[in-house]
Amino acid sequence: VASKESEADNAAIGGNGYEKAGSIVINGGVVEATNSKSGNAGAAIGSGYGCLGTDVEINGGVVKAYSNSLYSAAIGVGCFSGSNNNNSVTIHGGTIIASGKKYAIGNGDKNVCTVTVDGGNISGNVSGKTLTNTNGTSVSCVEITLNGATDGTAVTELEGITYGLTDVKTIGDKLYLYLPADTMPTSVTAGGNTYICNVDGTF
Repeated sequence: VASKESEADNAAIGGNGYEKAGSIVINGGVVEATNSKSGNAGAAIGSGYGCLGTDVEINGGVVKAYSNSLYSAAIGVGCFSGSNNNNSVTIHGGTIIASGKKYAIGNGDKNVCTVTVDGGNISGNVSGKTLTNTNGTSVSCVEITLNGATDGTAVTELEGITYGLTDVKTIGDKLYLYLPADTMPTSVTAGGNTYICNVDGTF
């Protein structure tokens, strides 16, 4: 478990204040980060206060992030990170739980971030200058309840769609998938059990 709490204007994991954060890549493991500063601050994972840009990529693992600031994201950009610095968050997989006083994933106050999602179970509001999959198609959150599933159950298949499942586990009994309009898996396999999608979209 990698656990980190921010200091001053810096992100907990990522850039220091007024510096370019560069690229942050999470491929696996358990990562926990907290932005403990309530005012102008950096993100928990991403750019620091006044940062000159950042790219966050999550390919797998269990990622938990919290922002105590009204102005900075839990995962993404810190306060005043700048709207023209190519800030981005890309999620291909993993189980992600992000929350904050105002912003969770992507945008912060007075800054914007492009967000790309084509995998992962993502709990937390996602906002971006754009919110698309890697094909450039707009996506939004689809909440799926797997009745009888327990927290942390590994998800191994989403029948009928292409979506990244590396280290994807249920959060409670739920999946939060980011999918194009009118897209839904026909079934979900988790913990060796198969859940069939009903006509009304329930499982």
